[in-house]
Amino acid sequence: MLKPIALPGLAGRLDRLGGLGLFLSRVIIGYLWFTQLSWKLPPSFGCPADFAVSTSLTARTAGLCDWTGLMAFASKVPLHKAFVANVIIPNISVLGWGIFLMEVFLAVSLVLPRE
Repeated sequence: MLKPIALPGLAGRLDRLGGLGLFLSRVIIGYLWFTQLSWKLPPSFGCPADFAVSTSLTARTAGLCDWTGLMAFASKVPLHKAFVANVIIPNISVLGWGIFLMEVFLAVSLVLPRE
């Protein structure tokens, strides 16, 4: 029977390399997440003054109102479509704050160390 070859210190180096890869991927994803906050900044969330949403691909608005409007008319799941149209869109000026704060929290928690 053959004995496995032991390489001293290899496991520790691989563990540090894996930790470095995880750290770099978290920082990169957190940075990308943070940069995507710029198109939905409060208090307008990138929407027009009246918080009008997009109603078709040719009648588009901007910011979060554009995104939610697209979900309301293009969703293939009827329950999702109804939820966005009847709950999210009428309350976008209030729910936008929750969306923005949750995304800030996610971006920061991805970048900060875990321990």
